[in-house]
Amino acid sequence: MVRFQRTMKVRRGKHSTKWAKEVLDYTNAVHEKTFQLFRSRFGNLSTIYWMADFKNLATLEAWQKKVGADPGYRALIKKAFDIIIPGTVEDTILESL
Repeated sequence: MVRFQRTMKVRRGKHSTKWAKEVLDYTNAVHEKTFQLFRSRFGNLSTIYWMADFKNLATLEAWQKKVGADPGYRALIKKAFDIIIPGTVEDTILESL
């Protein structure tokens, strides 16, 4: 199993959380994957996290290609150019032992 984690820092405000939940709901519904959404509880409170588990790297890669080609997903991402703090998006892939 591998876990995909995307983190980013967002400008504070309810519109950031609303956007993050909108991306989560869209991704879970349209792309049949169960992502979870988290935010930091202590420290930098502007960091949000999306996480999902995949069977292996091949299934993760196939999912990424599918989502990357989706115009609906891309439209949601374009809405965030004023929400995301530039240079803070980071993807991490964890592998179970």
